[in-house]
Amino acid sequence: MALKFIIFDLDDTLYSRESGLMQEVGRRIQIWLCHHLGLTWEEAVALRREYFYRYGTTLGGLIARHNVDVHDYLAFVHDIPVEEYVRPDPALEAMLASIPLRKAIYTNATSEYGWRVLRALGVADHFERVIGIEEVGLRNKPYPDAYERMLARLGARGPECIMVEDSARNLRPAKALGMTTVLVGTEPDEDGGVDFVVGSVLEVGQVVARVLNPKAQSQKPKSRVSTDKVASLADAAALVHDGDTLALGGMTLYRRPVAFVRALLQREQPPRDLTLLCFTAGFESDLLVGAGLVRRVRTCYFGLEAFGLAPMFTQAATAGTLEVVEETEASLAFGLRATLAGVGFMPGRGWLGTAMLKVRPDVQVITDPYTGEEVVAFPAIACDVAVIHALRADRTGNAVLGGNLAVDVELSLVAERVIVTAEEVVERLEGPLDLSGIPVTAVVHTPRGAWPTSCYPLYPVGGEELLRYAESCPGGFEEYLIGLLAQRV
Repeated sequence: MALKFIIFDLDDTLYSRESGLMQEVGRRIQIWLCHHLGLTWEEAVALRREYFYRYGTTLGGLIARHNVDVHDYLAFVHDIPVEEYVRPDPALEAMLASIPLRKAIYTNATSEYGWRVLRALGVADHFERVIGIEEVGLRNKPYPDAYERMLARLGARGPECIMVEDSARNLRPAKALGMTTVLVGTEPDEDGGVDFVVGSVLEVGQVVARVLNPKAQSQKPKSRVSTDKVASLADAAALVHDGDTLALGGMTLYRRPVAFVRALLQREQPPRDLTLLCFTAGFESDLLVGAGLVRRVRTCYFGLEAFGLAPMFTQAATAGTLEVVEETEASLAFGLRATLAGVGFMPGRGWLGTAMLKVRPDVQVITDPYTGEEVVAFPAIACDVAVIHALRADRTGNAVLGGNLAVDVELSLVAERVIVTAEEVVERLEGPLDLSGIPVTAVVHTPRGAWPTSCYPLYPVGGEELLRYAESCPGGFEEYLIGLLAQRV
């Protein structure tokens, strides 16, 4: 039976326990118990513990043992400004976008609370339904009939679903109904209700890819997904092939993957006939052009900012030995968005009334079928390899880029292969991430990997080095390159 849905638990599954949100829910439960049942704080703690083990939730025990206003309880414990505890999570958003299944939340909280949390995380648009406890007759997990009611609400059958939870106890009824089960965390599974275990919800996309791949069906239960992507610089450079479209992240003279370019040039047989894709191209790109590896350039700027023109690009473009695709910020941005959307073009108003349309016959003016107005259809931009330099990354590819993201996130999502070079590689990144590790192919520890471009706040632009390059080239390029490649990588 084909998979149709992926169902996520909400609290402590879709966001980190360290957020403090569930602790605040627990605090409000305590207050409600003390006020309505006349308990001391310590008695309320003991009662919550008893009801959790016997009924699955405090609410389950209240329904079974007390005549209370359930709706008053639910309203009070979830009356929390969730935006103060969770923030938009681009890595989570990217992971969800990578999963080609319909998505729902099933929570022991209310559906209204669930939607507020999803909006605070910036991922509400990915979900069709939030099924709260009020929609399943106030029956909480792990009661089996609650799961049956949840599936009825979705119009789905168990074998059509993947369920993701932070509690092995709550996955057992799902497994009994035929769902594929994914446990987030390290909680032991003593009863065999778990198919896959991941350390972070950000790894769920990889589990789904494995399950959807027929060759992966022979995987043993509870297999932990291998997410260690650390590689050497030489191995990462080997991922670039002749004729590839190579995208280099960063912006102008900031956070450019210079060490990677150097490793590419040090290969015994460097790749040829590359298409270079950069939002802006600078020192690192000029090295590739000067070495004769680039056949075509797609960028809206190519230069060294205050340090002058990019000498090798200027020479090649003037001589006509380099194909230059005329681009602007609009054409690059819309082209990347088209690829992200899985369509052949993205419409926009840029370029209307300009001469750019004469030099780019592949960019067409079309009629908007809804307004009748003319718009420009910017064709989708494909990419084979994207290389992005980060301040910090973990071994799974999650990364922190710093303040200026340029179009690095978009490049990581459109490229077939993504390489992250990082000033520091740690076991696990906590807190807000700029780049999800889901699409990343390789992570390379590369201290000072952007120099002589800057990597704020770690080090500034190497102005003297850039001046030396600008003054030496184009005439002294070969000598400059020999010295550059002699440096240790």
